Amino acid sequence: MTAGLAGTDASGDGARHPTLPVGDPVPGWEARPWPPGSTLRGRVAVLEPLHAGHVDDLIAAWAGTDEAHWTYLPMHRPEGHGEVAAVVATMVDDPATVAYAVLVDGRACGVVSLMRIAPANGVVEIGAVVLGTPLVRTVASTEAQRVLMGHVLDDLGYRRVEWGATRSTRRRGRRRCGWATRSKASSARRS
Repeated sequence: MTAGLAGTDASGDGARHPTLPVGDPVPGWEARPWPPGSTLRGRVAVLEPLHAGHVDDLIAAWAGTDEAHWTYLPMHRPEGHGEVAAVVATMVDDPATVAYAVLVDGRACGVVSLMRIAPANGVVEIGAVVLGTPLVRTVASTEAQRVLMGHVLDDLGYRRVEWGATRSTRRRGRRRCGWATRSKASSARRS
């Protein structure tokens, strides 16, 4: 027999262990809506639902990226129209995610997705972040992430956003947003 996760039995079937406290239910909590994939506007960045029309812009944006840029992604760096179109199609066709193109001055410069969406728990992850060279370490990049977080937390009422990135990337991003620590990132939206 193997040990289960906290709150589950050893079989891992998800049943609550009756002796572990899990806290009181959140009063009035209701499942949140599935993110609709609507256009989101910031001052310099616009997020719009990803579609095949973004392929040519993404070819240009991703052309200057190096292999290290793709290290933590579940795909190799796409080369040429066919491979970029296949990446976009895969992202668009995945029913478990909501994929956005990040536009600056009307051109798609990268993509970002909502994934591991759990409306019943109010939890979503921002991932599959593939920024082209025009977006790396820019105001538009930071704004795109913040606009998406704001949409999920404020507009849709989710309780938690998980932000997949390397530790140093998260740290720099939190600084750009004015958050000093992980706990401040959560409390900053409440103020």
